Amino acid sequence: MKRFIFGVLILFISVSLNAGQFGLKMGMKLNQIDKHAKKLGNDIYEITVPKPHSLFNLYIVRISPTKGLYWLKAISKDISTSVYGTELVSEFDDLEKKLKKVYGENKRLDFLQYESIWNEPKDWMMALMKKERTLIAYWDKSTKFKPKDNLYKIILATNPINTNKGYLSLEYYYSIYNECVKERLAEEDSS
Repeated sequence: MKRFIFGVLILFISVSLNAGQFGLKMGMKLNQIDKHAKKLGNDIYEITVPKPHSLFNLYIVRISPTKGLYWLKAISKDISTSVYGTELVSEFDDLEKKLKKVYGENKRLDFLQYESIWNEPKDWMMALMKKERTLIAYWDKSTKFKPKDNLYKIILATNPINTNKGYLSLEYYYSIYNECVKERLAEEDSS
């Protein structure tokens, strides 16, 4: 009986350790995440995640030298689409629904800037390229967000490459995000 309980406990601990977004958790150090990470900036790294998702092919993290992982961004593979943005919006809708199941209700911003000349349905991707169209969803304390894994905000966004191709970006902000940004800015200011 003791062996059984010990086995269940070990299984529970290993599942808990692998929980989180793409197998990552707030506070993880770079050497715990990816020993071969590519440094992109001060505290920004391109990494390989422990649990990749088939939609995404690029993962970027911000890691504080003192507090560890505090921000994660996943970037999807290129999505071929029509000038109407149909396929890009469809992928966005599917991912938004999946995120809602896990994190609860969100707010969705889907609009075209006032007086944009790119206002016809066939101009959807052009308006996105010109930064006159927005399609994002976010989860935070202003929504019915069910925070998990020390998250305080999530942002899902559509992004253009050209009028026939785009991608999705998904950002996770951990509860230590603001502290880490202050720490990073203070360090930069002192140089």
